[in-house]
Amino acid sequence: MLKLLLILIPIFSFSSNKISFLIHPSPKKINWQNPRALTWSTLNNQVLSIFIKNSRPIGHVALKLSCNDGRFLDYAGMTTLDKKEGRRLTFKNKSGLGSLLHNFRGRLENKEEIIEKSNFNATKGRLSVIDFVISDQACERAKRYLEEFREKKLYLNYGLPNNPLACEGAGCSGFAVGILKVIGFNDESILSHWSESIRIPHTLVGPHSKKLYFDSNEEAHLLNENFNKVSTLEMLTTSTTWEEFYASYSIPEPPLGIQKFYQVDFYSPNYMDKWVKSHLENSKYKVEKVRDKFYRLTMNLEEIPVPVGNIWHECRK
Repeated sequence: MLKLLLILIPIFSFSSNKISFLIHPSPKKINWQNPRALTWSTLNNQVLSIFIKNSRPIGHVALKLSCNDGRFLDYAGMTTLDKKEGRRLTFKNKSGLGSLLHNFRGRLENKEEIIEKSNFNATKGRLSVIDFVISDQACERAKRYLEEFREKKLYLNYGLPNNPLACEGAGCSGFAVGILKVIGFNDESILSHWSESIRIPHTLVGPHSKKLYFDSNEEAHLLNENFNKVSTLEMLTTSTTWEEFYASYSIPEPPLGIQKFYQVDFYSPNYMDKWVKSHLENSKYKVEKVRDKFYRLTMNLEEIPVPVGNIWHECRK
C-alpha cells in the first residue's frame, strides 16, 4: 500500500491546468505489417493478458483533466461494455478484419478504475504519461467535451476508427486525441507518430456491424451477413502486406453494397508509448523517469489558439 501511495503522488499531480494521457501499452508489440502478423501478435497479447494483471491486449489510454490547480478533476477512458464481444466476433462469427470496422457496445471507465489500474501499472513500469499544460480557456472547452460526450451518450459506441467529434463514440485512443483536437491541437508532426492507416480488402472482412447505439437498453445489433466469413486460420496464413493487396489486380470485385477496400485510420496506445520513450534523450520536451518506474513527458500548450463554438459536427441522428 505504501508503495502505491508513493507512486500515486507523481502520477496524479494537480498543479496548473492539465490534460494527462495515462498510456498502458500492450504486453507485447502489436504487429500491423500484414494479417498474419496482426492476428498472431493480437492472440499472443490476449493470452499474456490472462496472466499479467491489469494489462490490456491492445493497449489502452485513459484521461485525467485537472483545472483550476486541481479544484476541478475529471477522469474518463473508453472501453468495451462486453469483454467477450470481440472473441465472439472473431471465433464464432468469423469476422476476420471486420472486427477493425465493428462498432462495439462501449462504456466509460470511472475514476476508481483508472486510478487503481494506472497506479498498479506504474509500479510495474507498464505506464507512460503525457501531461499537456493548457490555458484556462482550453480547460473550459475540454470540460465541455467530457460533459457533452456523456450527455449525448456517445460512450455507448466503441470502435477503432470511430470519430468522437462526429458523434460516433470512439476507441480509447481516439477519445483521448479528441480532447486535444477540441482545444485546437492539430500538430500532424506529432499526431502522425501516434496513428496508423491501412486499407483492408473485402475478402478478409467478415460479418460485423457499424450501426451506432443511442440507448443503453438496446440489444447488440445484428451483424451484416453479406460479408463472407473469415476464419482465424485464414488470417494466420495470409502474409500479403496491405500495400501488396492494394496494388494487386487479383482481388475480386465485391458484391453489390460492399467496398473493394476499407480504409481504417486510428490512433494507437503503443505508438503513443513508443513516442514518449523516443524523447528520453535530446528532447525539446521535459521527460522524467518517476520513482525509477515510468516515464512522464510534459508538453506546454498554453499558447495555442483555442476554438470557440460548437464541438461536434456531422452527427448522425
